[in-house]
Amino acid sequence: MAAAAAELTAGGMGDASAGAALLGAGDADEDVLDDESARGRIEAMLTEAYVQGSTGLAADIVGYSLHAWDFAPSEVTAKVLLLYGREDATLRTAHGRWWQQRLPNARLEVCPGRGHLLVVPMWARVLSHLYPRR
Repeated sequence: MAAAAAELTAGGMGDASAGAALLGAGDADEDVLDDESARGRIEAMLTEAYVQGSTGLAADIVGYSLHAWDFAPSEVTAKVLLLYGREDATLRTAHGRWWQQRLPNARLEVCPGRGHLLVVPMWARVLSHLYPRR
């Protein structure tokens, strides 16, 4: 992962595997990375994210893990969809169960055969949660 970050901060994406490593992609994400359109969007996102080096990534990590939040997760009243890939090597489904126990209106959906990049093939599900048909 450090090598992938160094490649990005040096000014280029190189190949898709560098970006995929930063995103926690694994074998279950191969179909997403094989899709030229999705891969292009991922590469563009990561290139833009690292324009100023790794400072933004470090600030994000510090912001959500080293400082107390201004609220408790139990205070979130919105409906929350927790999507997890069963084959995700970065975030196990136990992580989703942990959040489901702390968010009062959370729905956990574990997607078989999916990895860390499941938002791409599950985009229609994300949209149906945000804008349900009435």
